[in-house]
Amino acid sequence: MTSPELTHEVTADVVVVGAGFAGLMAATGLQQRGHRVVVVEALDRVGGKSDSAHDALGRRVDTGGQFVCDDMPNVLALIRHQGKRLVPVDHDTPGRAFVGGDRRTADPQTLWHTFHIAEQTIEQMAGLEVGFDDPTISMGQRLASVELADDVLAAARAALNGIMCVAVDDLPAAHVVDLARRTPLTRDELQYVVAETMHAVAERLADDLVNGVLLNEPARSIEVTSQHSVAVRTDRRTVIAKHVVVAVPPTAYATMSFTPPLPSAVLHAAGGFRAGSVTKFLVRYDQPFWRDQQVGSTSMWLDPSGLYVGDASPDEDTSILVAFLGGPSSHTWRAMSADERRRLLLLRLVEAYGPQAGSPISFVERDWTPDDWGGGGYWNVLLDGSITDAVDVLLRGAPGVTFASTELAASFPGYIEGAINAGRAAAASVSELLIPHRSVPA
Repeated sequence: MTSPELTHEVTADVVVVGAGFAGLMAATGLQQRGHRVVVVEALDRVGGKSDSAHDALGRRVDTGGQFVCDDMPNVLALIRHQGKRLVPVDHDTPGRAFVGGDRRTADPQTLWHTFHIAEQTIEQMAGLEVGFDDPTISMGQRLASVELADDVLAAARAALNGIMCVAVDDLPAAHVVDLARRTPLTRDELQYVVAETMHAVAERLADDLVNGVLLNEPARSIEVTSQHSVAVRTDRRTVIAKHVVVAVPPTAYATMSFTPPLPSAVLHAAGGFRAGSVTKFLVRYDQPFWRDQQVGSTSMWLDPSGLYVGDASPDEDTSILVAFLGGPSSHTWRAMSADERRRLLLLRLVEAYGPQAGSPISFVERDWTPDDWGGGGYWNVLLDGSITDAVDVLLRGAPGVTFASTELAASFPGYIEGAINAGRAAAASVSELLIPHRSVPA
């Protein structure tokens, strides 16, 4: 993926900063339009919040973004275009929910129904205009202001902690409404996995770029020297281009120096975002015993709040349960040893699926902790509700600079589908800017 022929100083039409799905799709779209593109990536891999690892038996598994559904046409088309195989998994069938902690759950299926009511309540609230016009109101406060049974309220808080990867009391209610408007889901979002891994889809995108991707090269500075001249400097080289697409989450903008400085409105908008926390576990067994039970494979818990488990088996010969732990509980578990996290998760799995769940043949853990490069939970969350135009401000960018990331997507923000949408939109708009100024000679 790294192109050795690129020397200390490189010329291009566009330099793309970041090789997640947004950056890769922006680069792909620009290349298809005839522009010379160079992509620089701070990490030693492509994919952004999509990543993979090999389990104890040598199977490659997605440790980052993984699931897609029929509501997401662009990512589905990309997967099929690459000839990769979609595998349906069952997260639609009613499952079970548990109190957790040291308490026994009297009726897991009834508690599941409580979680279902809680999620319907959240969806209904997120679809309302009334009562969300005060940007200082958190989703926790909004839930507390309506008449909900104690168990429904607890389930709603647990669900939001897990989905949003931040504490529900820090989450602006108005932001939840905005995300709901931009996320047109009609069915369960965890419908398919990619047999070859979603991360392999990102790698193929990188392989199809003429100049590949320059890995381990964080953009340190971005200097707009004239209307159609930008210099992006990494630790090893300078890329001279006509435009730059900054395809990283808003929290990562602060890792780069901009000359001239970014407009104050852009800095203010980006400063309102924060990366959440989520830990993902992939637990493999010699057989999918959970499918022999009379309910669906999905399980949820009140304690730890934000724990969700379901099937993620990529083929008939590989039986995997995936577990997500998002929000404050992820912070709590991070302070423990790896052995203790494993022990606690297996206790919960045994509670849900029986004694067989206590003896996995592989156990993979990935901690998505916020970092300088925008890592962390599924996406950056806007925690300053007073910045109601944050997305619009960032989409306007700055002279010579276009921002693109899943947070800014018109539809499906926070998903790979959203990253693809954002990257394609950036490619289209930047190409329009470059039409009078065609390609720099290779």
